[in-house]
Amino acid sequence: PIVVDEFVPAPTPGVAVVNSAYGDTQEGVRQAGDRAPDAPGLVPVVLPNRASTSISSGSQSNGVARNTRMFDIFGSTHHTVIVFAPTLDVPVVQSILTTLDQSLRKALVRRVVVLPGSISEPDSRLEMSWEEDQSVDAEVLIDEAGHAYRGYVVESQEVKVVVVRPDGVVGAVVRGATGLERYFEGVFGKTGSMC
Repeated sequence: PIVVDEFVPAPTPGVAVVNSAYGDTQEGVRQAGDRAPDAPGLVPVVLPNRASTSISSGSQSNGVARNTRMFDIFGSTHHTVIVFAPTLDVPVVQSILTTLDQSLRKALVRRVVVLPGSISEPDSRLEMSWEEDQSVDAEVLIDEAGHAYRGYVVESQEVKVVVVRPDGVVGAVVRGATGLERYFEGVFGKTGSMC
């Protein structure tokens, strides 16, 4: 299988590495090749210059999604790129989304940004310029209950990108656009634009 994980420590020279064929997971460790965990309590955010989000969920009131979960976002027809970030205005978030827009057809990859904390907390996580808002072509969610950040082992001030394959397995855990490019080149092959 093709997996890319920039967070797994490099093996120590001269020390044997024992890997389980069954992908034993350790508490507090999520790595490429593991089954992607669910995370309920994700609240969709409507950005200022957008009419609505495209997240579907079983929890709806008047046609507007109240909350969703990771298992509602994953799909058997696309990869899901989850960008965990403290705010939307982190430059690496813009770089990741721009790379995805320029490299992969939207039908192949669903883009999701997950921010930590409560939707009721007044802060600047969602603040950005009008130009940046127009370039955010991703669903934005707030991890109200903290399930996503705990399940994917992400610190609240850290940027971590997780790619979930169509079969529900984590295909990549990377720091930014370069790691994403490396993963998708392995999956789709190298072309002028990835696909």
